[in-house]
Amino acid sequence: MNAVWCKPIRPPLVEVLVHSNPFRKVYQELAREGVLIIIKLFQRIAKNSCPLKSALGQNKKGGAMKRIVTFVLVVIITCAATNISFAKEPGEFIEKFFIQIKAGEIDEAYDNLFAGSGIPKMKPQAVEMIKMQTASGLPMYGKIIEFEKVREEKFGTSIIRFVYILKSEKAPLIWEFYFYKPTSNWFLANILFNDQFQLLDSKK
Repeated sequence: MNAVWCKPIRPPLVEVLVHSNPFRKVYQELAREGVLIIIKLFQRIAKNSCPLKSALGQNKKGGAMKRIVTFVLVVIITCAATNISFAKEPGEFIEKFFIQIKAGEIDEAYDNLFAGSGIPKMKPQAVEMIKMQTASGLPMYGKIIEFEKVREEKFGTSIIRFVYILKSEKAPLIWEFYFYKPTSNWFLANILFNDQFQLLDSKK
C-alpha cells in the first residue's frame, strides 16, 4: 500500500491580538481555528465601535457592556479551547485513531488523524483511497484485538516516527506514522501500513 504524503504547510496566519499575557499560547492556538475573528468583533464592541453604544449610554452602561463582553470572550475561549486538536501530542492522535478504527469509525478516525495537516486539501483523492483501502482491507485480518506501540524515533526536534502493531485474529498489520512540528504544533506528515515486517525496522 502506498504512503500518503504531502509537503508540510503552515496554516494561514491570523493576527494574534494579545501578544504578552498569560493567555498568549491559547490565543495562538485559537488563531488556527479562526476564533480570533469573533474575538476581534467583540473587542470592537468593547471599544464602543458598535451602534449599541448610543443605546447603552456613554458612562455607567458602557462599563457594564464591557463586563458583558469580557464574560462572552471567556466563554468563547473556554469552549473553543476544548476542541483544539492542534495542541495534541502525536501519541494522542494515534491513540484516538486506533480507538476509532477498532470501533469501525474509519472516516472519522482519518479525519481526526489528519487534523492540522495539509494532506486532505492537497491530496483529497489519496485520503479517500486510504479510507476505502482501510475499510475493505481490515476485515480480511479478522476481528481487531488491540494495538501496541513498538517504536518511537525522533529526528531532530521537528520529526517523530511511530510504529504500531494492530493485532487482529488472523495476522498483524504494521502501521508507520511520521509527525512534523514546524513551530509549536504537531501534525501528520506521512502514514503507511501493510502486513510486511520491514516497517518494524529502525530508521536510525
